[in-house]
Amino acid sequence: MGGCFRRRESINNENQISKIHTQTFFDTNKLLLLGTGESGKTTIIKQMKILHINGFSNEEKLEKIKNIKQNIHESIYDIVFNMNQVNPPTKFNSEEALKAGEYILNIGKEEPVEYTEEYYDNVKTAWADEGVQETFRRSNEFQLIDSAQQYLQTSGLIVFLNKQDILEKKIKEGRKLEPAFPEFKNYEPKEKDCNANDYYEKAKYFMRQKIYDIAQKPVVIERAVRGTLVTEELPKRKPYIHFTVATNTKNIKKVFDSVQEIILERTINLL
Repeated sequence: MGGCFRRRESINNENQISKIHTQTFFDTNKLLLLGTGESGKTTIIKQMKILHINGFSNEEKLEKIKNIKQNIHESIYDIVFNMNQVNPPTKFNSEEALKAGEYILNIGKEEPVEYTEEYYDNVKTAWADEGVQETFRRSNEFQLIDSAQQYLQTSGLIVFLNKQDILEKKIKEGRKLEPAFPEFKNYEPKEKDCNANDYYEKAKYFMRQKIYDIAQKPVVIERAVRGTLVTEELPKRKPYIHFTVATNTKNIKKVFDSVQEIILERTINLL
């Protein structure tokens, strides 16, 4: 008898805990960060921790060593893999570098089981090769730009045009947008605060305009409603676009400011 009561009490406690967790979940304000690879999503979370949760402990810092190793492999693998994908393709400048590249490709995209001295030696050899460096300089030709339209089809768009420092550096080194975007040649910025005679200024506003143009394109989806296929055109999106760099700790404030504006605008539209 006593065991029966204890079991019933245990079930009631579990139900109560479940209700509390469910209520907590629905009461929590949630923020969905969407973006291409390396656009700064994880950096935003890290900035929140640094600014509001007393930063990282020594143990947490040591745990990041694994992530750093993973990033090293993912980066060198992507560069070597795309040497044959860019047009025109790039080539290794030495037999030694070619063998190092083959070693990396044979491991595959997933990280190696063990990071050995042999692995690091091959990574160093490949990275030092001029053909690999040329592919790295052309990374804009294979880095996720074609996924922009996919994530811009969602509502409440907050877009970071990240790594502005790298864009400016590449432009100063003589890189041009025209090979990838021929229309840039005739582009005239509408913004009054943009110096059209400054190539970098003109370039960053051009990229922002590209995001606006994609967001304004009609998006048609098909979904099943009670067994019938229904075609629906989604409304145009208003993107909130920010120029920034990954290490800027004010990024999180920009996110919250944009979220506030999105919520306020939706609330007004419902009135």
